[in-house]
Amino acid sequence: MKTLITRTITGIIFITVVIAAFFLPVWYASLLFFVFAMIGTHEYLQMISKKAAPNYWLTMALAAAVCLMAGAPAICSHDDTKLSWFIISAALAVLIVAALFISELYRKKPEPIINIAVAILPVFWIVAPFDLIIYLVSFWNVPMLVLALFILIWAYDTFAYCSGSLFGKHPLFKRISPKKSWEGAVISFVLTSVLAAFFAKIPLFDTVGMSAVQWAAFACVVIVSSTFGDLTESLFKRSCGVKDSGKLLPGHGGVLDRFDSMFFAAPAASLIWFFMMMYHNL
Repeated sequence: MKTLITRTITGIIFITVVIAAFFLPVWYASLLFFVFAMIGTHEYLQMISKKAAPNYWLTMALAAAVCLMAGAPAICSHDDTKLSWFIISAALAVLIVAALFISELYRKKPEPIINIAVAILPVFWIVAPFDLIIYLVSFWNVPMLVLALFILIWAYDTFAYCSGSLFGKHPLFKRISPKKSWEGAVISFVLTSVLAAFFAKIPLFDTVGMSAVQWAAFACVVIVSSTFGDLTESLFKRSCGVKDSGKLLPGHGGVLDRFDSMFFAAPAASLIWFFMMMYHNL
């Protein structure tokens, strides 16, 4: 019971903090997702430390520079200032990558190529999706699209857990995540798609500009991509021999545990949304 209460309280606080990012000024979203990206990168480096020895501080610096490519321009008021900060951040990121290569000449650690690869991976897996979220909120001004993305991910996870607990018999991916079932996934897929269709009737999401059918299609993309995102992080944790990526969120694990589904869902959902907006008459 105590664990359930802790998990519930943590979940409410976490959801409130994230949802606030889509209603408060853009600097809040930029700062919030910057912090999440940095904590997630730290968790990744801690988790992977048994497998490789990347340069911790240069990897964290690279994550910060790449995150600033979206975060710094987002809070600037003039277009020329936005471009200047983007160029500065991009140049800094390239220099840090060069420093990662150079540092391996002097660190004398085994497997330098693996160390460099491991250091660069979180830029694409962790930081870039957070950057994309910031771009969608600030430059494309569709915070409700991102809010819908998170709601669908949370709804799918909740439906899958409940239906899987009641009806689950056949493992979805036994080698990686034996507790997930096909029954839970299928039932949740249907329920989440139906839920998404109702978004077209909610005034809050009018700015996204999608019909009920488009919302359902959007949900299908989110569900499939988020499932693979969740399984991928489970694969990483199993490979590294850890249960949770971190302990930041009592009862929920770390940042990677909470955002793993988003890492694949955000780019996939963004692409389907752009496609539907460009070819909405098809």
